[in-house]
Amino acid sequence: MRTNDRMLLIAAALNGILSRGAQRYKDGPFTLDTDNPERIACLAVRIADQTLEIANERLSKQRRTNAGSNRLPASHDSA
Repeated sequence: MRTNDRMLLIAAALNGILSRGAQRYKDGPFTLDTDNPERIACLAVRIADQTLEIANERLSKQRRTNAGSNRLPASHDSA
């Protein structure tokens, strides 16, 4: 994915965290508080990067599946 996709995912993660209230999230053993914007930003980046990783894994699985299904059966090989 492109950098713009990553930035959009980071913005979406930040929006989700802040709209639900940062107090509802945990950052490892720590609760997130609105007094520490760096921790909130770091969590948003980790959420976005994990989302990209999952999306890339799914895309590569789809490509492998599609590549296998596009082959003609052996009976259709030209002689």
